[in-house]
Amino acid sequence: IAFRNLFKYKAFSLINVAGLAIGMTCCFLILLWVMDELSFDRFHENADNLYRAVMRVKNDNGVSTSIWGPFALGPGLKREMPEVVDFTRYVPAPQITLQHEDATFNEQVVWVDPSFFKMFTFPALAGDLETAFNEPLALVITQKMAKKYFGTDKDVIDKVIKMSNRFDYKVKAVIKDIPVNSHLDFDILAPSANLKYVGYKEDNWLWPNSITYFQLQKNVSYEQFNKKITKYIESKMTKFTFSEDLFLQPLTKIHLYSDYAGDRSRLGNITHVYILSIIAVFILLIACINFMNLSTARSMNRVTEIGIRKVVGAHRTHLIAQFYGESIFLSVVALVIALGLVELLLPSFNALAGKQLSHDLTGNRSVILGIGLITLITGIIAGSYPAFYLSAFKPARILQGSSKKASKSAVLRRTLVIIQFTLSVILIISTAIVFFQLQYIKNKDLGYDKENLLIIPNRTGQAIHKRHKTFRHELMKNPKVLGATATSQNPTNMEWATIIFNWRGKNPDDQILIHANSVTVDYVETMKLKVKVGRGFSEKITSDRKGAILLNEEAVKVMGFTNPLEETVTVGKRKLRVVGVLKKFHFQPIHKKIEPVIITTGRIRGGYTIVRLHPDQMPETIGFIQQTWTKFFPTIPFDYHFLDEDYDKLYRAEERMGTLLNYFSVLAIFIACLGLFGLASFTTEQRTKEIGIRKVLGASVPGIVMLLGKDFAKLVMVANIIAWPIAYWVMTNWLQDYAYRININWLIFLLTGVLSVFIALFTVSFQATKAAMANPVKSLRYE
Repeated sequence: IAFRNLFKYKAFSLINVAGLAIGMTCCFLILLWVMDELSFDRFHENADNLYRAVMRVKNDNGVSTSIWGPFALGPGLKREMPEVVDFTRYVPAPQITLQHEDATFNEQVVWVDPSFFKMFTFPALAGDLETAFNEPLALVITQKMAKKYFGTDKDVIDKVIKMSNRFDYKVKAVIKDIPVNSHLDFDILAPSANLKYVGYKEDNWLWPNSITYFQLQKNVSYEQFNKKITKYIESKMTKFTFSEDLFLQPLTKIHLYSDYAGDRSRLGNITHVYILSIIAVFILLIACINFMNLSTARSMNRVTEIGIRKVVGAHRTHLIAQFYGESIFLSVVALVIALGLVELLLPSFNALAGKQLSHDLTGNRSVILGIGLITLITGIIAGSYPAFYLSAFKPARILQGSSKKASKSAVLRRTLVIIQFTLSVILIISTAIVFFQLQYIKNKDLGYDKENLLIIPNRTGQAIHKRHKTFRHELMKNPKVLGATATSQNPTNMEWATIIFNWRGKNPDDQILIHANSVTVDYVETMKLKVKVGRGFSEKITSDRKGAILLNEEAVKVMGFTNPLEETVTVGKRKLRVVGVLKKFHFQPIHKKIEPVIITTGRIRGGYTIVRLHPDQMPETIGFIQQTWTKFFPTIPFDYHFLDEDYDKLYRAEERMGTLLNYFSVLAIFIACLGLFGLASFTTEQRTKEIGIRKVLGASVPGIVMLLGKDFAKLVMVANIIAWPIAYWVMTNWLQDYAYRININWLIFLLTGVLSVFIALFTVSFQATKAAMANPVKSLRYE
């Protein structure tokens, strides 16, 4: 009977199966995405007992959190807290030049303790991880690095890689490439013991210069342990006056629950997981509503079947099983189609989401279970009302032709259409607001010109520091080079801040955290920063090279200066004269408010070279810069990128979320319109005789189309009235994550309302026009 009904009502079956298949496809894709996000760092054997230390600094500007802590934190906590099994420091260094024979590259080396390999599960392909760091000049590299330097990942143990053109390090182990669902992302590890040669001390509690991971005993509650160590760090860093405490963050929560300073891990956002999960439920619910709507609409064609079944002895449970069987059967058919669509669409979805999701179901029980549950739940939800509604028909009423149930069915269908379009309108409004917020971020005035700025990461080493000024002057000889400067921090995300600055009138008890950036004197002109008061730095003024500073407007406000150009700021015994105030400029992501910043001049160690290029003949100019770089720094490879690429990376996750939201919103509307199309077909079929009589009495085709369409338009308008306040509340809360955000314009809601009504009318109009243009003679001979 299920097969018979599937082919008897081909149009309704096609709409049902198509809606369910598309809904399930969306749900499966989102399921794969969500499971990938939730899987981060769970492959480690000790995952449930591993934690990362997070420092929390309370000052007069508020509270700031950072994953960077003192080098002595790990040994100190292990020594004094019996709950700690082990620790490892994790210190990503600025990129260092590595060389093997003719292969020379700039790489980021991460310095770790030997316990790193005991705590984390990164399988070795060659070498012994337990003894790898027994020698000081040892490296552990990934497969990728082995192939990059040696052309193979076989027989590379004890091969030499020269570091910084000075030290010969030996490869002592090769590990598998880091899984994509690891928040740690590295390719080369070296022993942290060597950091003592560059100023790292085991008893240094003063400076936050390392990231520390801990392994706790299995029976220890980290929440209770956090209460125990809250003030531990403050008791050690007694030379500082600010309030500082410490807490541990579970390893499995790092990917989705981190918004801490200094964190450059592979980070996600739990809000995005919630958003896509809700969208998946919305889309599947819309598809299920389609099924229920069309099933109840068809119910009057099956009442005789129900009546006869009951008369010959069918129990209500038999009928419920029959209708559930039909709905689950359709759900299974939709499942087969959905799996084919997932296979087809997964590569494109991966490209949109920036993932490497796999559709291989055989090795993932969770995915199989999830898909099975979604299929079963879809069938049950979609068939629930038809099953209980149709099975409740009384044989006597059926044979009498009672229309009481039909009227109840019509009310239910209207309600379900309202729910469908309420969900769809919420998605449309949310998509529009996300789009406008992202456009606002892209087009917001940053306070400087980010276009055509070439960034060259500087490498540590005296050779660069000594020759960098001459290098910049050489670049300026090219007319297509409009400016060249050096900076200690990336202009898109200056993280380092300190409380070491003092000024006249400052309360000694105030703990004010101020960002600081060291630059060369041509920084303001190269970045095209806007000076509000005073001037920028000048190479012609000798005192500007070491004794001058620039403040931003927020720093002036915090310091309480009325005439900032008459003030000085002290660092220890050094007095720095304020020579200018810069207009507001963003030096952190727009999620954060502009904070106080001081820009100083001096020697830049590491950091970045920034070159402003003329947009014409850019490839030739870059070639010139590379030649000049090779001339001055022949042993250091030339790397570069553009500043706007760094800016785009900051908001790549939001852009991907916005793109996914666009596609899923369109699909939700499409599924809802499929159901509306089916209902319109049913409605016109039920009113065929009425339409014929109206045409005979002189009704026009547009008049009949509007007659049939206005009922659906009313339902969509009601859906808008319900959806608007919900969407406003949801998106207002979402925008709170941004310090700088758009104001929600009510025009978005009005346009969404008009669009949704137009879509509904357009969907209905096809069937309505077809019915209105039919020959009334055929309509009146309907029976």
